Amino acid sequence: MCSARLTRDDSIISTTTRMEDNTQTIGLTALLDEVSSDLDELRKKHPGDYSTKNLTMWWDLERDRLLARHGPASTVRKLRAVRGMKRLLAMFSAGWLAMIVVQTAIRILMG
Repeated sequence: MCSARLTRDDSIISTTTRMEDNTQTIGLTALLDEVSSDLDELRKKHPGDYSTKNLTMWWDLERDRLLARHGPASTVRKLRAVRGMKRLLAMFSAGWLAMIVVQTAIRILMG
């Protein structure tokens, strides 16, 4: 919503915008459905346009790929989590071995 202050001669000095603090986050599925419905409307307006048909077919494939990759129970996310856990475990083990080597070296030098 926009509100403006007027002077005595009714000219606009400045325009201030009032924004709401409500966060309206749209989900991935809802966003993809909106794009699909927009493409369906475009296809209905131009039924004989083959480039629109090609775009719609591409979007269907892309939509499925996005849902599979970024869905909540995605296999890709699980594999990345496992890969990250393996990396964390490997770094922890390397640090632990390095500390054992340093402690042994200090004992040999001091003793």
